[in-house]
Amino acid sequence: MNYIKSAGKILLYLLIYYGFQLLFFLILGVDALLKGLSNTEMESYIYKNSGLMMILSMIISLIIYFFILRNKENNVFKRYNFKNIGIKNIMLIIVICISFSMILSGIVEYVIKFFPSYNETSKMISMSMNSILGILAVLLFAPIFEEILFRGMVLGEIKNKVNITAAIIIQGVLFGIYHMNLFQSIYAGVLGILLGFICVKAGSIVGSIIAHITFNICGSTVLPYLVELSGKFAFLYIIAGVLIFIISLYKFNRCNILNRNGIYD
Repeated sequence: MNYIKSAGKILLYLLIYYGFQLLFFLILGVDALLKGLSNTEMESYIYKNSGLMMILSMIISLIIYFFILRNKENNVFKRYNFKNIGIKNIMLIIVICISFSMILSGIVEYVIKFFPSYNETSKMISMSMNSILGILAVLLFAPIFEEILFRGMVLGEIKNKVNITAAIIIQGVLFGIYHMNLFQSIYAGVLGILLGFICVKAGSIVGSIIAHITFNICGSTVLPYLVELSGKFAFLYIIAGVLIFIISLYKFNRCNILNRNGIYD
């Protein structure tokens, strides 16, 4: 029964955010119809304003989460603190996520042809970043919101039912499914596990927020273009990324070796 209750809570948290996203985008679509826009113009109009819709959905969802959890002992806004994790941890986390993005960018160059549906997702992300609000939504608001939701609320709910390793894996898988695109779900699932590990080892959700922002900046700006320019030498990004990733992750783990359970002590 406890497992069903926890699953129900997690589903509720996700549905609240998805519900407001759907509501705001429906409003945006109706507004586009009333303006008499063509299909092409409507698509551009929706993407241009998608950043604002995402930000509004996140803010309202966070307010609702606060009221849902305000009287609970495990209130995410209190327990998963935003304490300082130290400059060394911050630097290591940034390097870890840059290297992970290097690996992923290189892999994408070779496998994207097998996942044609990802082209539409990539196009949507690119077009949504054609405005200041879109850039802020993708590079700042989304990472902060998703870390509070997944590495705070979802992980916090799961860890009470299973051991911390299993909890990190489960929330990572849910994070992947949450993205609703086959290829994106695969790499987001791996990223979710990495973010969960960083959050736990750093002892603060600040760690995973920094990691997530770093990954989004790298994945949305510099690295994809560098890999595309490198063409057939994209495998060098994978090799370099793997080496840097292993070394930096090892150093990060050693740096936090005494913090076995982190924020879950």
